[in-house]
Formats: sequence, structure tokens, C-alpha cells
Amino acid sequence: MHISIGRKLMLIIMSTCSVALFLACVSFSGYDFFAFKRGMVYDLSTLAKITAKNNTAALVFDDEASAKSTLSTLTIKKYIVAAYIYNVDGNMFSRYLRSDYTEEFLPPAPDEYGNRFRDGYLEVSEPIILDDNIIGTIYIKSELKELYSRLKQYGMIAAIIMATAIFAAFLLSVKLQLSISQPILSLVKGVKRVSENKDYSVRVEEQSQEEFAILTSAFNKMLTQIQERTRELQIEIAERKQTEEELVSSQKQFVAVLDTVGEGIVTIDSKGIVIMVNRELCNIFGFSQKDIIGENLQMLIPEKYREKHSEGLKRYIETNKSKILGQLLELEGLKSDGSTFPLETCITETRIGKNLFFTAALRDITERKKTEEDLIRLMTAIEQAAEAVVIANINATIQYVNPAFTRITGYTKEEVIGKSPLILKSGKQTSTFYKELWSKITHGEVWKGHFINRKKDGTLYEEDATISSVKDASGKIVNYVAVKRDVTYEVSLANQLRHAQKMEAIGMLAGGIAHDFNNLLGGIMGYANLIKLKTLNDESILKAAETIENASKRAAELTQQLLGFARMGKYENVVVDIHDIILDVIAFLKRTIDKKIVVIHKFCSEPATILGDQNQMHQVILNLSINASDAMPSGGKLIFSTDVIQADEEYCKTYTDLSPGKYLSLSVTDTGHGIPKNIQGRIFEPFFTTKEIGKGTGMGLAMIYGIVKNHNGLIHVNSEVKKGATFKLYFPLYMGSSEKKIESKENGPTKGHGRILLVDDEELLRNSVADILNHLGYEVVTAFDGQDAVEYYQKFGKDVDLVIMDLTMPRLNGAESFKVIKEINPDVKVILSTGYSPTDKTQKMLNAGVVGFIQKPYIARQLSKVIAKALGNSNDAG
Repeated sequence: MHISIGRKLMLIIMSTCSVALFLACVSFSGYDFFAFKRGMVYDLSTLAKITAKNNTAALVFDDEASAKSTLSTLTIKKYIVAAYIYNVDGNMFSRYLRSDYTEEFLPPAPDEYGNRFRDGYLEVSEPIILDDNIIGTIYIKSELKELYSRLKQYGMIAAIIMATAIFAAFLLSVKLQLSISQPILSLVKGVKRVSENKDYSVRVEEQSQEEFAILTSAFNKMLTQIQERTRELQIEIAERKQTEEELVSSQKQFVAVLDTVGEGIVTIDSKGIVIMVNRELCNIFGFSQKDIIGENLQMLIPEKYREKHSEGLKRYIETNKSKILGQLLELEGLKSDGSTFPLETCITETRIGKNLFFTAALRDITERKKTEEDLIRLMTAIEQAAEAVVIANINATIQYVNPAFTRITGYTKEEVIGKSPLILKSGKQTSTFYKELWSKITHGEVWKGHFINRKKDGTLYEEDATISSVKDASGKIVNYVAVKRDVTYEVSLANQLRHAQKMEAIGMLAGGIAHDFNNLLGGIMGYANLIKLKTLNDESILKAAETIENASKRAAELTQQLLGFARMGKYENVVVDIHDIILDVIAFLKRTIDKKIVVIHKFCSEPATILGDQNQMHQVILNLSINASDAMPSGGKLIFSTDVIQADEEYCKTYTDLSPGKYLSLSVTDTGHGIPKNIQGRIFEPFFTTKEIGKGTGMGLAMIYGIVKNHNGLIHVNSEVKKGATFKLYFPLYMGSSEKKIESKENGPTKGHGRILLVDDEELLRNSVADILNHLGYEVVTAFDGQDAVEYYQKFGKDVDLVIMDLTMPRLNGAESFKVIKEINPDVKVILSTGYSPTDKTQKMLNAGVVGFIQKPYIARQLSKVIAKALGNSNDAG
């Protein structure tokens, strides 16, 4: 549907005026309506508060008449239909109802105060307060007839204003559309006459209005310019015909000149047909001019490019857009013998009348490409080499560095060109070192050596380097080239290996010491137990025995830490939730450490479960926490954080003790005084401590190191002085279901009977245990090593009820002697005893038939329980 401009103007004016007036009326009416509404709420709320205050005494003294009298004053407000007073229990005390209003149901006491509009009424409720206590409630209900009547009046006023305004807008739009549409219709008639008859002599009558006067004047001026341009084109066509004739006459001379050019020249028309070639092009391709002229250019193009060439030519003819005209291009050509070769060309366009021609100048660049390829291969090898390559002039000024140099040092090529290689100097090499290097290379010799250099960020790195001199044809040195390989990682791995070997050796030594020490402690604790058992009435002797026993227990704890460092087995192998342990430790720390230390935990969202010993994990986290708090005497932050990482082969290259897989990462960070770099390599050694005498044994971190290693984990420290320290631990993540270990309770010493063969190479321990067992009612036979035990068992084994056997002994050890005794009597009952913690070897013996295990040193109660269980008389308590 087409609508004239005049009608469009009328519609626009009328609709604009209508919308504007409508919005104005709605806004004004709405504002007045809501203002009146707020006034009603305010008046009614104020009246409710005054009425509540006036009825305080009536409510207190239960004066219902006074209350009714007060409520009767509300009759002056015609819009109030009802009012109620409720006591503190919610029961109605008094009420007022307008004469023409009835309440079908008595409204309950309001459960909240304020105002609300409901069912065409305004309801207000206010508390009745005496001495800050609410003793009742007043509720007033009002009609809204006046509010709605006011809104209706505004609607009628708005309708009258709208009708009047629309009529005025109609008269105005009629006048306006006549003044605008008439000039436009006149201009349209003139345009139609020009387009239909191509009569450019037409002129449109100019208008009096300013805008239309400019428009008609411009239209008439455009027609005048078209007439003039038509006459000019006629003259140009005549001149072009004359030029074409001159070009044809000079073509032979032009071809003769082209034959002297050292580049191949070819011209084709818009269909790709060759219309001219020079002698050099024929020589390049191996054709004669007769073979090429009149043929399609496709004959000189390899087959795989022909379709693309045809599409490009067609696209240019249609769109007149090209990305290759005037550009120096490298393409391939096809010779007469079928071989292809690289060529360089530049294509230009020539238009003669309506005809379009393309001319290309080209040259064979086969030899140049070979040279370039050799250079590219050389540069590619240097640019992609993993080793840093540096080229300097005879004054040791850097002229070139490859990307590997930037990757290793952090310096870009632009930052080092023109500078000395000493920009990397770290101060770790002496001036003599550099003098010897310079002397060697300036004499044309090759220097090989090791640098400790400094990167752009200030960190040190190590590299092996080979520096050679570069000589010209006359043998004069013109450059120096250095090939350098970053060996920081290899050096770090070597240091890690040496550290691991050292810690392993220390661990073996610590384990041996702990084993022997446990044997001695076993004898001491045994005799202390025996004294307590035999001397029940002498307090002084009992006290002395308990002192010996307690001292032995503290010594046993120290040997237990040594065993933990030595990685002599785990106590348990159950599912452990590290998050639970951290929360337990945090709860303990909040009660014990300085309140100036803020404890923070940041846990990962994944389950933090590992397979191991829960008590040992608790000890690891607690010891790290205590060390961290000791490092912050003035307060700070102690942060526990966990994460689950996927360690791939590349990640494991950094940490040699890790195997690929999923790990739980636990970080314990403090903001304390930090650990100096020069002692960080020793902090895990047993008895190494920086604390004052009496404040540390030096076994805490050693024990942690052993426990972590024993759980197939890794511990790593990162610290700077005055910036705190972070201990990062990695444990293999456990993905299976959890099973809790149920531990039995100790019930006290147990007596028994039977013959026991006690096998141990430590005489003190052997004698003390024999005396204890005799006291408990057993008959004891002793053997000093495994071979002695086997020989006794071969003779008297049928009389032996139980064998208690040490694991580590001369001649035959525990495992070997157990195997022989087991062959003699498959039903033999053997209890294994050792100063080491349980190991895989221990578990194998238990799986093979050993009926019990006890770790040295032990007390009489522990030994008696294990024996009673093995013999099946655990209920015979002594």
C-alpha cells in the first residue's frame, strides 16, 4: 500500500501530538493520584497513632467505655468505616463501626503493623505502647471512594484535552502537507520526462521555498552538466580512433625494441590469447614465436595452475579487481620439454578502447632460487636450533642471536644487538677466566667451557659453550660465533640425584642405628618392667623403674623418628583424607599458637584422598605447622592449600622422584623469616637444626622426609629470607573406596603357660624378655641367632609351643630360619620381633604363616597380649 508524502506528514504530526498529550495527561494524573494516595495513608496513620495514644489509659485500666468514647470521635472522618482496639492477647477490647457499615466477620488482631490496600479499602494498624512495651493494637479501615472519584475526574479532563489537541493537529498537518507535497510533485514530473525521453533540455520551474529552490536549482544544473559531458565524449571518441591508428602503425617498431630487452615479454588479450612475445621469452620457454602467438597462455603454465589462472582472469574481467597487477610475483613456468621452473614476473594492464590487454615481464630465477634455498636451510637450522647461537664482530659486539638465545636468556634480539656478551655476566667467573677465553679465540683457536650466566630477570643459569673464530678468504678473523647449550636442568638433576643418594645413605645409617638402639632399649625397658612386676611394695624402687621406663619410651620415640626418616616401612596402609587431617591440625593450632598468626586453608574441590598411614600424615602436617609458627614470632599468615595435578612425562622431568599420574599437591606456606639458600639442602638431614639448644632435636623435618618418601611422595621447599617459606608435598592420589581400620583396645598384662623359644642376637634384650616371660608363667628357652634356633627346634621342636624370633640376626636371619622351622613343623606358631617398622618383608612373613608381630622396644603388657593371642588363651589375664 503506497501512501503519499502529504498523508504521511499528516499521520506523523497527529500521532506525535496525540502520544505527547496522552503521556502528559497520564503522567500528571498519575502523579496527582499517587500524591493524594500517600496523603490518605499519612492522615490515616497519624490518626491511628493519636487514637492509640489516647486509648493507652483505657486499655491499662480496662475502661471500655472510655475507649468507645475515644473511638466515637472518628465519626468526623466520613471515609472511616471501622476501627478496632485489641489487647496484648489479640482479643478485641473495643470497636467503632460507621452507621451504614456492617462487618460480616470480626477481623483478627493484625500480626504486623503498617498500612496496606486490600479489597478496595485502606487498612492501618499501629501498636499501643506504654513504657516501651506493646500493650495492644489499634486497627482502622477506610474507604477509597474519594481517591477513585478523583481519578475519574482526571480521566474526563484528559479526554477533552486530547480531542481538542487532535483536531488542532489535523488542521496544522493539512496546511503543512500542502506546502511540502506540491513542489515535490513538480520535481517528480520533470525527472520522469528526462528518464523517459532522454531530453536533457528539460528544466524544472524553481520554487519559492528555500529547500525546494536549492533542490530544483541543483537538478537543473545537473542536466546542464550532462549535456556538456555528452558533447565532450563525442570529441574523445573521435580522438581515440585516431590514436588506435597511430598505435597500429608503430607496433612493428615496438616489437623490435622488445627483442633487445633482457627479460621475457608476453602480451595477452582478455581471453588469454597471446598476441605478442619477444625473443627472450621464446628462449626461456624453448618455443618459437610462431609456436606461441595465437595460442592460449595456458601452454606456458603448469597444468595444476591453469584452472586457477582462468578463474582469476575471468574474475578480473567481471569485477575489475585484482591483487596481483603491478606486484612482483614468483610463479612456475612450463618449458617445451615439459619441465617446470621458477620465474619472477610483473603484470600490467593496458586498455585500448574497449579492448583489455595484459603484459607480463618475466625472468628465469632457477639459479637464484637454489642459492636462496641453501641460505634458508642454513638460517632455518640456526633459527630452530635448541642451542643458543651468538655472532659477534672482532670487537666482541653482538651482531646476531637466534631465537634460542631469547628463549634461554629472556633478552630479545633488539636488546642485545650492538652490545657485549658480558651483558650476561653473573660475577661467578673471575677476570682471569675471561682473559684466557679471549686470548684463545683471538688466536684462532676453539674455546670450550662452562658459564654461569645471568638472565634478563636476574636468575642464574648454567651453559656449556663452544666459541670459534670465523675467517675470510685471506684467513683474517672477521667474526666470532658461539654455540651455547643451557644445562641448568641437567645440573639440577645431577644435584637432585646426589642429594637423594646422600639422603638414602644417611637413611640406611639412621635405620641401622635405630634398629640396634631399639634392641638396647628393649632390654632396658624389659628390666624396668620386670622391676615393676616384682617390686610392688617399694615405692622408691617403683618410682626409679618408672623413670627408667619413661626415659626409654622417649628414646624409643626418637628411634621411631629415625626409622621414619630411614623409610623402614609404614604403620598402616589405609585411605587417608588429607582435608580432614588439615582441619584437625587447624583446630589444634587455634588453641595453641600465637593469636597473631592467621591460619587460612584453600582446599581443592576434588577428593583429597591418599593411601597411607593416618597418624604419620597427621604428624607430618602438624610438624610443618609448628615449624611455620616458630618462624613467625611477630605473627603472620599460615596457609594450607591443596590441589590435584596430572603429572605427565614433561612434568616428571623436573621432579625425578615422581612417576606420571595423578597426585595430591599439599602446600604449607608461612610469611616468616624464611630459610637461607645455603642451608636449604641440609634441612632434611637428621639432627640438623638452626634452633637454639634445647628447642629442637633436628629430627622433625628428617622424619617428615622419610614419611613422605615412604608414601611414594615428594617434598620440596621454596623459600627466601624475610619472605617466608613454602613446603610443597606430592602424594599419589587414591581413587578407590575407603576402608577404616578397627584397632583393638589394650586390656593390660596377660599371664599364661607353655614353652617359648626366644631367638635374638642381643643378649641384654634376650635375658630381660626371658625373665619377664618366666615371671608371667611361661617356660623359656633362648637361642642367640637363627642357626642356633633351627638346631634346637630340630631336636626339641615337639615340646615348643611358641617361637619369638628376631628378624635381623647373623648366620640365619629371621626369614630364613622361619622357612626352615616351617618345613619341620608346618603348624609352628611364630611371633616376629624387630626394631624396624613393618615392611613388605614383614608382611610376606605374616602371609606365610607368622601368627604375630611386635616392634621393639616393647613393654611387658604388649608382649603378653601378643603371646596370649598367638596361643589362643588371651582371656587368661594376670
